[in-house]
Amino acid sequence: MLMVGRTSAHGARIRHGRALIRTAPAWLHCFQHRICDASEGKPLKTATDAVRYSVSTVSAILLTLLIETAWILLLRPDSTGRSLSTELLVLFYLLFWNFFVIIYVTWTIRCYKPLNGSALIGQVRREVRVQKRWWARALGFTGATNFAVTAAAFAIFLTVVLAQTEVVRQSPLYLALGIVAVAAAWAFMVLAFASAYMHLNVPDADKRHIRFHSEPPEDFDDYLTLAVLASTMAAGFSAEIRTKAAWKQVRTNVVVAFGFNSLVLAMIVSVVISALTR
Repeated sequence: MLMVGRTSAHGARIRHGRALIRTAPAWLHCFQHRICDASEGKPLKTATDAVRYSVSTVSAILLTLLIETAWILLLRPDSTGRSLSTELLVLFYLLFWNFFVIIYVTWTIRCYKPLNGSALIGQVRREVRVQKRWWARALGFTGATNFAVTAAAFAIFLTVVLAQTEVVRQSPLYLALGIVAVAAAWAFMVLAFASAYMHLNVPDADKRHIRFHSEPPEDFDDYLTLAVLASTMAAGFSAEIRTKAAWKQVRTNVVVAFGFNSLVLAMIVSVVISALTR
């Protein structure tokens, strides 16, 4: 009787396992369809802008500290005292910004890329709701325009550091990192303005501030193209600007980009030329 009971229980477990194996593919297919199919208006949740910004900041800090620690322990730089402190500070500044922009921009594009239609509307509305919360305002997550201005201010400060710091002007590595950081600041500025256009236009389906000339449905690439054209002072836009709020956003984009392109790039060229002629 004991052997019969054990055999029966073992057979029941086998039958239960086979049933799970048969039903698993259908369950996985349903789950993947729910998560990945944004083209049919199904919900597709991704990280909000505040989450991407925070995680990118922490990740960039950790990577920078790791590289600086390895640099000190393995290469044992010749600089000492105040010179070493200045060099470490400049290196931290350059590495942090480059890592932050790479992580944030790549993550943001990958989040927005598969979204269109109702999936894009749902994602943008979530981000707008987060921006209205008290903790988001306290931490500065009040809109993508502030991020763009931050990028421009960073680039201006960076060019001043490159121009005034002797150890930077004498090092090809620091000059290369500085040029990459300025390019990263420009990319961050463009992405921030693209997000600002999207946050303005998408949440209210009844009032369209911007109407694109491209084929529907609109996606993040349309807003990115508009931001690139405005930031490069293109003669024509890829969209029709329909409201004063949208024109105000475009005006801010053009003014900030003009200051960035004329002042920052000119200073970078001057620093590079002066370093090469030494």
